Amino acid sequence: MKIIVGLGNPDSEYIKTRHNVGFMAVDLLKKKLKGGFVSKKRLYYQCEIEDLILMKPLTFMNHSGKAATSIVTKYGDKLDLEEDLLVISDDVNLPLGRIRIRKSGSAGGHHGLESIIEHLGHDKFARFRIGVGGQQLDRLEEYVLQNFTRSEEKILGEVLPVVVEALLFWKDNGIEKMMNKYNSWSVDLGS
Repeated sequence: MKIIVGLGNPDSEYIKTRHNVGFMAVDLLKKKLKGGFVSKKRLYYQCEIEDLILMKPLTFMNHSGKAATSIVTKYGDKLDLEEDLLVISDDVNLPLGRIRIRKSGSAGGHHGLESIIEHLGHDKFARFRIGVGGQQLDRLEEYVLQNFTRSEEKILGEVLPVVVEALLFWKDNGIEKMMNKYNSWSVDLGS
């Protein structure tokens, strides 16, 4: 059993925002696998396909840990969190078009990851960060809650299919092999 948690905010006003790129990745994977989401305890949407569970918290970004802990508790006896839990989030420290995969580590200032670490009591789970740019901006809270621009959506259209490919690779091959294969990947933006 493996769990993929895509981070985002549940209200419709946030659907196309930079902060919701985790939801976007999970939605695309669900579509590829021809699955469907069901609401669980009003805490999260869950899609279970064979030995893979896709999850989207309904608790808003800063409280993602409550939902993540709920699903981890539900399947805890079947999980090795270091190998079987992967969280997808946006990352303002990465340029748009880049991805970064880590086996564990800090939240890096991301409030959704902070909440999960706080609720689980440790940081020993994989994270898949999707670059959204913006590191140099003063008002990051506003930036991540804005929609992608049209030109950014084109780049994201190249990134998300690779993210889905990497997630399926992780399911079958584990975090180390996924890191080796995908950590150097980025969209070719030309010169």
